[in-house]
Amino acid sequence: MAGKVSTNGASRAVSLVEFLAARPTDTFSLSEIARRLGFNKSTTHTLVHTLHQAGWLFYSPRTRTYGLGPRLTMLGEAASESMPEASIAGPFMTELVSEIQGECVLSTVTGDQILVLASTGPATLGQASLHPGSFMPLNPPFGTVFMAWMDDLAREQWLARGGASQADRASALEEELAVIRKRGYVATIRASSSAEISSVMRDIDDRSMSQVEFRAAIEQRLAEMSPAGYLMMDAELQREPQWIDSIQVPIFRPGSNLLALTLGHINRHVNATQLKGLVDQVRRVADAITDALDGVDSSEETRVL
Repeated sequence: MAGKVSTNGASRAVSLVEFLAARPTDTFSLSEIARRLGFNKSTTHTLVHTLHQAGWLFYSPRTRTYGLGPRLTMLGEAASESMPEASIAGPFMTELVSEIQGECVLSTVTGDQILVLASTGPATLGQASLHPGSFMPLNPPFGTVFMAWMDDLAREQWLARGGASQADRASALEEELAVIRKRGYVATIRASSSAEISSVMRDIDDRSMSQVEFRAAIEQRLAEMSPAGYLMMDAELQREPQWIDSIQVPIFRPGSNLLALTLGHINRHVNATQLKGLVDQVRRVADAITDALDGVDSSEETRVL
């Protein structure tokens, strides 16, 4: 029984740190943390006290709130040294977002999740930045930039995680993955207009919410406004220009995990020629990152995430 309690405690501690890591500029009271994570106050108090004593959390006596602590900086630096991709790719990603306004993300696959290794650039209104260390589920239709180059077994498992809602789309997804492999990139188009976003803002009554709760509610509602077409076929641009939300390109390294470079929140109305220009810019940065990573000591043991 003691082992089970310890495991639950470790799991809750991880959840608490990840919750705060996803909101690095915010602080929360003990009650807010308990409510947002679904923990009882006694459990939350024990966790917060232990993490604060270890330096993983800081406490503000003035506001009686907690946030990420200074010791995590040291751990983050150590993690960066063990994963050079983030520090190597950072300058190239910063240069890209200075040329094309948006948010640039470097990610990889670990198990059935997508792991963010690095990110730079501002997110758009109501959309939280993807911070390094963030995880996203590798479920259809998300993760196509990886699955297009995975083996048959990995694609079958990916399709199965889509559940019944994706069962009737399995054949279409397979065809779209084949198109992605031939084309070499993924583009997404978004239907959400500024008018729709404004309506969401009006629907949510901020008078009864704290600032943190209001922002969380906005982010949740906007996240529900899914792309009109996650996978865009070339024929769509031949008919008429489209609003492009993101461009994703793979980064291949022999003996290492497949990486993906994503330029998101582009929000541009482009034709086929203009899209090719954007893709070429993202591709050039991906190639530069590949060349830089190839310079990493090849004698290092290959890491499997």
